[in-house]
Amino acid sequence: MKKILIALFLLLSLNFYSQELTCEDFKIGTFLIKIDTEKEPYRITRYENYQVEFVKKNDNENIEFTNSVEWIDDCTYRLKYDEKKMSLNAFQKSINENNGVLVKMRKIKGKYLYFDSFIPVDGKIIKVSGKICKS
Repeated sequence: MKKILIALFLLLSLNFYSQELTCEDFKIGTFLIKIDTEKEPYRITRYENYQVEFVKKNDNENIEFTNSVEWIDDCTYRLKYDEKKMSLNAFQKSINENNGVLVKMRKIKGKYLYFDSFIPVDGKIIKVSGKICKS
């Protein structure tokens, strides 16, 4: 009986351990992103080296943004607007000209990854925090 309980404990421990998410789990897929300063979350679909953001403009309209993704390490990447797939406004061009948006994944808690992004705006770096939900 003791051996059965030990085996059961080990199996359950391995099962719980294998369910922990890592940065790798947030590299490819469809996710919801909630920015701390924004009211509504938005959806992204991320592929190996680009992502498409679907941001709700109003009740009837969504805006799509396509970004290139450059992975710096497992938990850090850089986003730039993809001028081949969309027309860029002055703000988006400025972001790209200043090396894009740097995103650092801070921690993972449950199915959420918490991140800080650093956006170059008018010669300053603006920090924006949020979380990504794995769907």
